[in-house]
Amino acid sequence: MALATIVSCDPTRRVGGVELGNEFLMVHVDLALAKSEDLIRPYKGYKIVGHVVGLEIAWPAIFICSYLLLLTSEMCFSSS
Repeated sequence: MALATIVSCDPTRRVGGVELGNEFLMVHVDLALAKSEDLIRPYKGYKIVGHVVGLEIAWPAIFICSYLLLLTSEMCFSSS
């Protein structure tokens, strides 16, 4: 678990050479809450959350709290 800022929800955006797809968002990890938690998608040799603080990684959309997911959906799909 981590506190992170959503950077992109574009499914074609690449993180670590792999497209995000529909299930992931690109996030900037601001603070690791569970530092030894395994990353769902390893990034540049990093395998745990505590090692990616300050980096932009792919994070599963289902693990984003529902309030933030609502805001993200509005950001990603608004027509303005």
